[in-house]
Amino acid sequence: MEILKRLDLPTTLTKADELQRVDERESGFNRALRGDFGAYLQKERYCFVAKHPLSGALGQVQFNLVDPVDGQVSDNKAPMPDDAAIMARHIKETAYFLRADLVGICELPPYAIYSRSLGERYEESYAKALPFDESVNGMIRPKTIDETVMLMEAAIDEDVHINISVNNRAGGNAPAIARIVSNRFLESVNRGRK
Repeated sequence: MEILKRLDLPTTLTKADELQRVDERESGFNRALRGDFGAYLQKERYCFVAKHPLSGALGQVQFNLVDPVDGQVSDNKAPMPDDAAIMARHIKETAYFLRADLVGICELPPYAIYSRSLGERYEESYAKALPFDESVNGMIRPKTIDETVMLMEAAIDEDVHINISVNNRAGGNAPAIARIVSNRFLESVNRGRK
């Protein structure tokens, strides 16, 4: 990605002013959960992850870990540069270290964000996160961090490459969220995972 010419806008035709933000509650999985596609899919939606023995077991483990890991974020902040270009380079280097093939960082357009999440309205999340300069306690679910770390571990185990996108509005500040995920992943590795 570093050798590609930088552009201010995507080269794919996108009519941003015509794109509507969607309500997360209207995603296929959530519509199935509330029965929009009939009783069979509503029943099967509860088996979503648990239908495979390994993912079911991992799901049970993660549910048991929610309370112990749902706590105060450390007051000690890792030293991070204020320069966005340097921060972007750190993020990309970390992703390449974790064996990503391509890494790109871009602005997240408003249409790429749910108009309403399962928990709160977009405007409420935005107001909590503003000015997007630090992580905000309680905005990002610990389960999300754990699931991301599990995904990273699985990708390494399977020798596959993944990209993880982080949204400022998910927890206040994308680099801070990435730092939390990275620290949790390194804790996992240091506990002797490999």
